[in-house]
Amino acid sequence: MNKTRNIKNKIFIFLVIIVSIILLIYLLLNIKKFTTKCEVYPVSLLNQEYLTDELTIDANVCDLQTQQIYLDKNQIVKEVLVKKGQEVKAGTDLLIYDKQSQQLSLQIKELEVKKAELNLQKSITELENLKNITPVENLDKDDESDADSKNSNESEKNEEEVYTTLQLKEAIDKKNIEINENQIALKRVQLELSILKKEVDDGVVRAKKDGVVTIASDPNNPPKDGTPFLKVSSGIGFDAEGSIPELTLSDISVGDKVSASNYETGDIYEGTITNINDFPSENDSYYNDQNSSYYGFKAHFDDDVNIQVGTYIQLILDSKDNSDKLIIPLALVRNDSNGYYVMKNSKNKLKKVYIKIGKTLYGEYVEINDGLKTDDYIAFPYGKKAKENIRTIKKEDTEGIY
Repeated sequence: MNKTRNIKNKIFIFLVIIVSIILLIYLLLNIKKFTTKCEVYPVSLLNQEYLTDELTIDANVCDLQTQQIYLDKNQIVKEVLVKKGQEVKAGTDLLIYDKQSQQLSLQIKELEVKKAELNLQKSITELENLKNITPVENLDKDDESDADSKNSNESEKNEEEVYTTLQLKEAIDKKNIEINENQIALKRVQLELSILKKEVDDGVVRAKKDGVVTIASDPNNPPKDGTPFLKVSSGIGFDAEGSIPELTLSDISVGDKVSASNYETGDIYEGTITNINDFPSENDSYYNDQNSSYYGFKAHFDDDVNIQVGTYIQLILDSKDNSDKLIIPLALVRNDSNGYYVMKNSKNKLKKVYIKIGKTLYGEYVEINDGLKTDDYIAFPYGKKAKENIRTIKKEDTEGIY
């Protein structure tokens, strides 16, 4: 009996020792997990609600209160048929070009159109290549640096570039902007070509409206400072037209004051929206979303400036107040196969929380639509500490977050 009891005691002691050893090994292996703490930072201090999300719309000058005639460097005026201060009627002959110089200008402009078409096609091809890239998920900070380095070093070798989902989104956005700019350049030279073709027919330029000749230059001494060679004034200002996507119709109304920037000169104009079409127009832009409806609009500008029909300008409207929006640095958001997430403090432990994102601003910030609040605390989501269930320590500033 005693012998059996002794055996049982020995077995019990042996088991206690084994369990103690296992527990000790577990504690030694996980000591870092229990002692390591990850800093979390207040979202309220990371929020960039002051950033303005400006609505920008491309438009082109469609009508002038003044008729302005500019000379291409290859164009030669044979004769000016009016004088400064002279009143003219629509259809009055204003000047005659030298036909040979007009033919040369026409040929050069045709080459410019072909070059613009090639530039646009190149951008479209590059965009399609970007869309075919599969992004790499879950890159750590060091891996992202390696990816950026590979992108810059290997792009010249035509090797496949490496992007995270957010990096790829940013690259596609930039390429879309480039396509838009190339479309504008192409439309501009196409318009200039069509005007030249009309003038080459008989070499005569005629008044488009009733008005007064305010500039009539000497054919032997044409202006070289960018001013018009000849100008007929019928009033002050100009009109511009463009199209806006249906989703932004609520951000613009007839009577709204707008600013506009000249793509070529950088000049700023102040104007008013005068018309927005009630029905959508056909969308013929590669840059625009083919699944969205677009509505034509017109704006009038009272500025008395030297500008040509076909000049592209960018209208700028301030969007609604951002004070109720949550906008944080893009670097604090990660993604995996389930979506975008942040590493958030939850009961003094780090937790992966999925969020819904909105617009990307300036390539550095992202709008958070759901899943995060200003009274939350989040961690920098990269590195060895950025793991679920790691204990957290709250910081009351943002110093050292990266």
